[in-house]
Amino acid sequence: MLLIFTTAFTYGHFKTGITDCGCFGAFKFTPDNVSLVYARNLVLLVLSLLVWRRYPVCEKEKEDDSKMTILLGVMLPAIFVAGLTYRIPDSFLSVQTDVLINKHIKETPLNSFLQTESDRSYLVFFYTYSCPHCWNSIENLKQFKISGMVDSIVSFALVNEVSSENSALKNEFIKNLGSLETREVANDDAVLSFITAVPTTFYVRNDTIRAVIKSTLPHPFIFSKRMDI
Repeated sequence: MLLIFTTAFTYGHFKTGITDCGCFGAFKFTPDNVSLVYARNLVLLVLSLLVWRRYPVCEKEKEDDSKMTILLGVMLPAIFVAGLTYRIPDSFLSVQTDVLINKHIKETPLNSFLQTESDRSYLVFFYTYSCPHCWNSIENLKQFKISGMVDSIVSFALVNEVSSENSALKNEFIKNLGSLETREVANDDAVLSFITAVPTTFYVRNDTIRAVIKSTLPHPFIFSKRMDI
């Protein structure tokens, strides 16, 4: 599995210039994660090889009814209960534990990026050019504008000042955004103080942050049902 992932990452890196998968972030001292990805995968592959070569071959274990008892009595009911309790993760929409929820925008760091009017609603989208979840959010972001769910949409691309973004990737992302307003901001400590994952989207209404979405942006219909708009 690790070999398959490494091969896929290698193809993405040399074919399209991707430097990370968008899931693990980037270290400040080395914004280019390529060398770290290969170093980590090489270590894991070597360790896996050692385990495979050194793991002792055991004789066929004697049949034991206790294993079947555990399987039927514990594991299967646990799986069933897990299925019954499945729900949309809180991170999907309106994370109620987020400290910015229901705060006036002037009391939050978002005030440095956006000037609001009390009678308008806003969707503020923070993303990176290489994040696959950000790419998957583009069409739903457009739908918020088309449907009239919000009055204004503003997006901010988080970029590293010490490394240039892949121009082809950047140009294609902006091209897909179309007429939506966007600009670049430094991915520094000020941003990292309230953006812990990308994409992160803020829904602002009446000068107040009503929802924080730290995942792929959902379709406005799903959003409206969850937010009871």
